[in-house]
Amino acid sequence: MQRGASADEVMVDVEVSSKEDPAQTNHKTQTDVYDLRLFRNGQIVGEWPEPRGGIGGAESIEKWRAASKVPMKDGQTKILHRFMVQVPRRDKGKPIKFTSYAFNEDRIKSETASYENYSVSDDVEPAKPRAFVITIGINSYQKPYRNLDFAVKDAKDVSSALRQIKDYEVVPLSLLSEAPKAGVAKPVDQATKANIHAVLGVLAGNSDRTALNDLANADKLRKATPDDLIVLFFSGHGHTEDTGAFYLIPSASKTDDSVATGILTNFISSEELGEWLREVDSGQMVMILDTCHSAASVDTPGFKPGPMGDRGLGQLAYDKGMQILAASQADDIALELRGLHNGLMTYALREGLNLDARGKARARRDLAGVGTVTLSQWLSYAEKRTPTLYEDALAGRVNMLSRDSVVDTRFIKSVQRRAQTPALFDFVRSSTSPEIVQQ
Repeated sequence: MQRGASADEVMVDVEVSSKEDPAQTNHKTQTDVYDLRLFRNGQIVGEWPEPRGGIGGAESIEKWRAASKVPMKDGQTKILHRFMVQVPRRDKGKPIKFTSYAFNEDRIKSETASYENYSVSDDVEPAKPRAFVITIGINSYQKPYRNLDFAVKDAKDVSSALRQIKDYEVVPLSLLSEAPKAGVAKPVDQATKANIHAVLGVLAGNSDRTALNDLANADKLRKATPDDLIVLFFSGHGHTEDTGAFYLIPSASKTDDSVATGILTNFISSEELGEWLREVDSGQMVMILDTCHSAASVDTPGFKPGPMGDRGLGQLAYDKGMQILAASQADDIALELRGLHNGLMTYALREGLNLDARGKARARRDLAGVGTVTLSQWLSYAEKRTPTLYEDALAGRVNMLSRDSVVDTRFIKSVQRRAQTPALFDFVRSSTSPEIVQQ
C-alpha cells in the first residue's frame, strides 16, 4: 500500500494464490483463482481480470471461467496484482478500509481480506464535489405510434428539480429526442445509444467529449471522483424479453412493430449499462428509470444481492452501493398523465419537492419538507406516492395515457387490474444522503 502519483491516489497490492485441499472427498482437490475484486469502504473499485461483455449468470459458468480466470504461468501458484485507486478528498486525514476477495472455479467466494491502516493524505487539496445530473427524455421514435408526449418534459423537470444540491456544484446535462416543432427545420435527436455511451465514458475517464460538443454543458463533464454524485434519469420506452433481460430503448433504435432478436443490439441492455457504469468511480450513484418493465433492470431472474460474480446491473448496484428507482414492476407498464403533463412517477417526484401546487400539502406532510429534502427521502416518496396517484387517475381526477398504448377500452381494463407500483433498490451503505434544496 503506497501513495500514487497524486495525493488522492493510492496503489493497492493484492496477492492471490490457488488452493489445494487433498482432504476433499469430491476429488476436486485443487482450484485456480477467478475474478479478484477490491473494495474501498465497501464500494467496488477494481476487478481483475477486467470484466468483458457477454458474461451471464450461473448458466454461463464456462464463459465466466474463461473470462475471469486470474492469469498465472504453468507451475505458478500465487501472483500479485496492483490496483490504482482514487480516494475521496473530503476524507482528508481519515482512514480508508480496503477489502478484497476472489472466487474458485465453482464461483464460491473466498474469505475476505481486509486492510484498515491507510488514511487519506493530510496534504490532499480539497475540491468542491460535483453532482452530474444526466437526464434523458425520448418523445420521438422511428415508429410514430411509439412516440411519447411527456418524456422530454420529464427529463427537463427532473433536471430543474435538481438544480441545487447542498454542498455540490451541479452539472446538468440533458439528452433529448423529439419531433420538430413549428418553425424548426430539424428534429432534436440527442438521446442516441452512442451519446449515452459517450457521456458515461467521459464520467468513467475512458473517452473525451468530442462527440458531445453540441450538447449544453458537455464542456463541464469530467472523470468522476469518489467525492462526486451522479444522478442518471431516463424517461422513455423499456423492453423485457421472455428471458427476463431488460433493455432501455434509445432514440434511433430502429424499433419496428415487433422486437426481433436482431434489433436488440440497438437497445441498451441492463448488462450493457452495467458495463458502462462499472468504471465510473463516483462516491454516490442514483438511477431513476421512468419506463415500462423497469424493475427488470435490477431484479433479473436469479439475482440475489451478494458477491456471487453476476455481471448484471443488479450485482453492480449492490457492489457500488447504488440507489435505483424503477417506475414499474418487471412485467408492468408505466403511465403518462395528460392532466399533469408528466409520466406518473416523474410527477410524484415533482410533488415530493413541492414543485407543483397540487402536491404541495401532501409532500410537506409526508416529508416535513421545509427547505431541503434528502435524495433518499425523495426517492422513497415517489415509490410510495405513485400508486395512490394512479388511483387518482382511475377515479377520473386526471386523464391518463399508457407509455405503450393508445387510450382505448382494452387498455383501461388492463390497467384497472392493479396500480403502477415502482420499486426502489437501495444498496447505499452510508447513513447520510445529499440534500436537495427546494426552489
